[in-house]
Amino acid sequence: MVPYEGREPYIFISYAHKDSDVVMPIIEAMADYGFRIWYDEGIEAGTEWPEYIAEHLENAGAVIAFLSDASLGSINCRQEINEAINMQKDLLAIHLHEVKLTPGMRMRLSLIQAMFMYRHKDMDSFYGALFRAQILAPCLGEKKVVEQPVTPKTEAVPVVESIVEQQVQEPENTFEEYPISDPEDFKIHDGVLDEYTGSSVIVLVPEGVREIGYNEQNFCLVLMVNSKAKNAFGRNKDITEVIVPEGVEYIGHMAFYGCENLVRVVLPKTLKKIDKNAFQNCYELKQLEIPEDSNLQFIGESAFENCSSLDKLSLPKSLNYIGKNAFRACRSLQSVRFPLDGALEKVGEDTFFNCSALEKVTLPKCVIVVEKRAFYGCKSLWDINMPQSLREIKEAAFKNCERLELVDCAWLGVLKVIEKEAFSGCTALKTLRLSDTVEMIEEEAFVGCISLDRVDIPRKTKMPMFKQVFPKHTTVKRV
Repeated sequence: MVPYEGREPYIFISYAHKDSDVVMPIIEAMADYGFRIWYDEGIEAGTEWPEYIAEHLENAGAVIAFLSDASLGSINCRQEINEAINMQKDLLAIHLHEVKLTPGMRMRLSLIQAMFMYRHKDMDSFYGALFRAQILAPCLGEKKVVEQPVTPKTEAVPVVESIVEQQVQEPENTFEEYPISDPEDFKIHDGVLDEYTGSSVIVLVPEGVREIGYNEQNFCLVLMVNSKAKNAFGRNKDITEVIVPEGVEYIGHMAFYGCENLVRVVLPKTLKKIDKNAFQNCYELKQLEIPEDSNLQFIGESAFENCSSLDKLSLPKSLNYIGKNAFRACRSLQSVRFPLDGALEKVGEDTFFNCSALEKVTLPKCVIVVEKRAFYGCKSLWDINMPQSLREIKEAAFKNCERLELVDCAWLGVLKVIEKEAFSGCTALKTLRLSDTVEMIEEEAFVGCISLDRVDIPRKTKMPMFKQVFPKHTTVKRV
């Protein structure tokens, strides 16, 4: 058959050339049924990914990726899959046989529709499921009238037209669209979601829920028995996406604790409080979607600790409290944005502790305190605005921020105290500017700042001996 070359939506086929004997009969059957198909006859391993393939992928209406050991071992096939996902194409993954996905590929495909050809009792049932896949419908032209049976090159494949006429029923557990949760799988009492009992990959929390809580039976925490907070989803290994509807105001203690495969969370603007440990140890959580006009006010202690795949964070202006360790060890986190007119007054203790990839932070203009170790070990941090309202920089707040080159406090009108070890170990720090409002600099505040050659200190500022505050080589002058 000739690959489709036209302007109508078509299906881009991604497959390994080694699988041609299996894949080509399926492609021919789909074309006979009326689908517009584009495929390449194969690419030799190690050759450059051709430009014309990229162009056909970009223009495709849908993509089918035939998964096998051969395709998963092919750089070109993996690149086609990744590009299709990045382009947000409608993608159907067809498993030709049982394959073991790498952790990275499993995460990439976790929200993608899939079919498992080898689980079908025969090719008749497989084609029945395949031809009814809704994401392929836009690529279906006029069905061809077949006067003679067209049998692809395998004995198991039936006459294509007969499948449509017979309306073969899809067998159970063979066409998996990574199913969305069933409302029957939720235990809800008086608006409180106590427990989720399903195994769906995508979870849509039902309408009418006000609180998502903690189930004490799962963790046997006696202290929580009489609390409203219950764990609803904790340690669930199936969930990859959670969509929380409008109306939910509270997510309880440990509600999603240890959901290790959770990748995406969509929160409503009605949400006011995320309690402690709510999403702790959700290692694959990458997308945390909070509406810009959210009413979120409270993020509890360790709420997102060890969410090591989270790479960016945009928090709403309504937020006025962040608890200790809230984003501790989020090692992929690169940027944090607070609206300048936000309500937050304190950056909590250990909030961004060891967020080693964090490069840039924008703080609200009303922040008055950066608490102990708030940015400790943020080795990539080079840009942070110091709001004019800032009064105190607590112990080890910026310790070991090794890329930080400039600390400009000269324009801060109310800064009073820089506590011990506040900037110690900031090895790239070259420029320190202080305002004359600074009353106290404590011991070791700038010890280990080996690039700091000179600093001017206001005359009224109290501090221990210079050598207990700055590196030995630093020239300190009173002004």
